[in-house]
Amino acid sequence: MNERSDQELLREYAGCGSEQAFTALVKRHTSLVYGIACRKLGNPSEAEEITQAVFVILARKAAFLCHREYLAGWLHQTALLECRQRLRSELRRERREEIAMHITEGSTGPNRSSIVEELDDALLDLSEKDRQPLLLRFFEGLALREVATRLDIREDAAQKRVAKSLALLERILRKRRKEIGPAALAVVLTESAHAAPAGLAASVSQAALSATGSATGLGVAFGKFMALTKMQIAALCVVAIGTPLLLQTQQLQAARLEQFAAQQSLAFAETKAARRVEEIRTLRRNFDILQLDRAVALREARSGSAPEKVETTSTTAKLYRWSNDSAYIRLPKSILDRIRLTSAKPSTNRAGLFEAAGAETNAPPRIDHIDPIDAKGNLSDSLAEALALDQQQRADIGETLRHFAAQFDAVAARHTVFTNSMPPGIDFSYPQSGQLYSLQTQAFPEEGQELKRQLLVELENQIGPERTGILMKQGGSVFDFTFLEFGARDRWVSAAVQENGTVTLGRTQALNGQSFGGSVWNVKPNEVPDSLRPYLPQNLFAKHE
Repeated sequence: MNERSDQELLREYAGCGSEQAFTALVKRHTSLVYGIACRKLGNPSEAEEITQAVFVILARKAAFLCHREYLAGWLHQTALLECRQRLRSELRRERREEIAMHITEGSTGPNRSSIVEELDDALLDLSEKDRQPLLLRFFEGLALREVATRLDIREDAAQKRVAKSLALLERILRKRRKEIGPAALAVVLTESAHAAPAGLAASVSQAALSATGSATGLGVAFGKFMALTKMQIAALCVVAIGTPLLLQTQQLQAARLEQFAAQQSLAFAETKAARRVEEIRTLRRNFDILQLDRAVALREARSGSAPEKVETTSTTAKLYRWSNDSAYIRLPKSILDRIRLTSAKPSTNRAGLFEAAGAETNAPPRIDHIDPIDAKGNLSDSLAEALALDQQQRADIGETLRHFAAQFDAVAARHTVFTNSMPPGIDFSYPQSGQLYSLQTQAFPEEGQELKRQLLVELENQIGPERTGILMKQGGSVFDFTFLEFGARDRWVSAAVQENGTVTLGRTQALNGQSFGGSVWNVKPNEVPDSLRPYLPQNLFAKHE
């Protein structure tokens, strides 16, 4: 029956919390740890405390030692470290004085007492592979056949490794000025071993398990991780590495948008402050004019002259009727709810649709219509004129809308996730699976409504509630599509690299599970939106730069 290895027992304890496996490890190595403590401290009771402390450390670090095939080397090193800490106390100084009194100077033969003191430190200078046979053969008292079984080698190979390790240890002791032959060294190693007292292994095992618990959550998780295959570990590593990189990319993009929003906020605040200064100056001028008018009125009243009476004539009434001499007509404000105040301009393609229909090339130009408000916050001339906005008010409103757009983009970036799914409601082909790159901006209605409330407050402070209501209705299309009904809709942007080097783009929006406004078209790599560029293969863009 094959004996279970240290690694198997340790993995069973770390992964499943097996107390039997840990007890077996303690019984196997108690004499090794106890003997080291006895040689370094010379006190059996203190050696038992050191033995217990070492195995408590083993129980706590079990999950992190599962990769070790043998534990003897680690136990030897840990026991030495614990002994050195103990020797730093008052007992260490007393022990040194006691040892100094018994040192015999000028002896011709090797002093076995001094060699024993140096033995464990010299063993620590050996590699773990060379130290392992000596620990098993002399300190744990195993026969050569048992050493060969523990190391999983033949008995003659075990004998050669023991002899080689003895020679290396002898060389290390010689460098420490301790002259001793291989045979005498083997005797010293055998005599320096200490068998653990009866019942020590059981008490140490119980104390270690009580101090750490049968198995911590980290131990179970790490033990299960060590039991995975290489392919499974590789897959976990890929996920563990790729996920932070993706998150960092998204966080970097969100940080850039937030920085842009902060810059826009600062510029907006500076503009607003300058406007307030100008308003104060205007109020002061108006106040001075009012004071002057009052002074003139008082002077006229004292002089007895009466102000001229303003007569209501047909001239005043003409303001409410069509006049061929006026560039303006008066219309009820309610009509603005039923018309869109776009601006017209000639198309850059003079032939336009007429050319496609086969008409003459000197056909009249096609007329393009500019929306009342575009995605950059610019107002059409028709809307600005209908709202009676001067140049300063028009510029202020543009700044307010751009500030809102920057804030909206920053919030949307925090709700944008990367996925390989096809957007709802559209479909297009691409060469291989896994080569579809999609960004989904998930709806954020609560934050969107808060941004809308802030926008309305700013606009009402600039042009009043009535004109603000007209402005919002005229800009309904941009608020619905560009700003997703103030965050109420989902937005999808997808890209797929085709075999001919072009990129297929798809866009759509979704509300309550219903997709609308979807479109698909092909573009060159350098025309891919900036938001998708970090996710596509970078060599695709290098070819077109």
